Amino acid sequence: MESIIFQIHDTCGAVLDNIETLRWTSRTNRELREMNKRENIVKWIKGQRMSWLGHLERIEEDRMQKKIFTGEPEGTRRRGKPRKR
Repeated sequence: MESIIFQIHDTCGAVLDNIETLRWTSRTNRELREMNKRENIVKWIKGQRMSWLGHLERIEEDRMQKKIFTGEPEGTRRRGKPRKR
């Protein structure tokens, strides 16, 4: 999964953000990363997840996000197979 994210980030991000500075030559992913001096996208995504978890810890107990996070959903589900529509 991380390799796919790197490929998308390295090719599309570099071309779209700096299209006027890039020459249409064959470059490796490492060269593209060094040219753009961008933060590692996987580290950025993990940082955003940590930020969201911090947010969940701070919100009030009665909010739906907090109940789902702590595993206390409201209500019950029907038993058995779902009805046909």
